[in-house]
Amino acid sequence: MRQSGLPLTMPKVMPFVLRRFQDFFPKVEVYRAPVPTYGDEMAFVAASKSEGGISHPHMEKRGRFYNPDIHRAAFALPTWWQELIDGFEDTGEVPIDSLY
Repeated sequence: MRQSGLPLTMPKVMPFVLRRFQDFFPKVEVYRAPVPTYGDEMAFVAASKSEGGISHPHMEKRGRFYNPDIHRAAFALPTWWQELIDGFEDTGEVPIDSLY
């Protein structure tokens, strides 16, 4: 799992990390989480050696802020995030310009 920036201000980071993980793992998924101190949702890329991945909860644990539906919802990406992934041209260069 890796934090992959704020897609709004660093649009190349998340697709770049996703592609790099896909070189080494059979199952790679993007999820999102609100991070109020950064002012937007943050992207995370998770990878797994098993085909199951992590987007489907493996237990039915429920808590005050967590339940299986919230877990699954974290992997539902906005259309514009998916467009960033689909339109990403991997040149092999680390997207440093997205970090500033």
